[in-house]
Amino acid sequence: MLHGDVAFTPGAGTTVEGNDGGQAVGWVPGGSFFYVNTVSPRVKYGIGLYSNFGNMMKYDDNWVGRYNIQQGTLLGMSLALALAYRVDEHLSIGVAANVMYGKFDSQVAVNNALDQMGDGRLNLSDSTCGLGGNIGLIYEFNPRTRIGLMYSSPVKLNFSGENQWSGLGPTIEKILAAHGLLNSQTNIDITVPQQVMLSYYHQSTDNLSVMANIGWQKLVQIRLCRYIACFERS
Repeated sequence: MLHGDVAFTPGAGTTVEGNDGGQAVGWVPGGSFFYVNTVSPRVKYGIGLYSNFGNMMKYDDNWVGRYNIQQGTLLGMSLALALAYRVDEHLSIGVAANVMYGKFDSQVAVNNALDQMGDGRLNLSDSTCGLGGNIGLIYEFNPRTRIGLMYSSPVKLNFSGENQWSGLGPTIEKILAAHGLLNSQTNIDITVPQQVMLSYYHQSTDNLSVMANIGWQKLVQIRLCRYIACFERS
């Protein structure tokens, strides 16, 4: 289990009435599963099920930022099918196919002030899959010391869904209908970034080991197409 603590304080110049949103994250479940089997002294295969990323946020209904985001979920879960081969007593190489499942859900409040009504809602939800790959090398200097190098390819997740409106006032509904937005669709393309990781392991004594990692990761790329406009951001 993971716990997220997000605090928000409205500024003095805030023009929207509402509260600070409360605890938006709280407890989030997490976990992973890995299985490895030996085919021969030089060949192994394995299966991994793990989370790549995830965030779930839910603010109070009356928080001041509800017209930007009320509730949001973005999750990525990978199923990796791996094969490893020991070249010699020092060098091993492994490859894996990465099947990533992504889920996106968003809820935003709609301001019905023109009709003197309470807030409406805009919901967008979709799930999709993307494909990627991993490759890794391990070089063992001796039974106590080894280094590893791993590369993960980028994975594209393409979300698409119809905008679901509810609780709209008549004025807002007419404006949206006049611009063809009531039955519009939003497309969100997310590229989960490629990354490289270099690792070091050394067993100093029978009871103590030292490990270190250094890595590089490209920025996340997001392409949002809502209605007729597209926006790209890294």
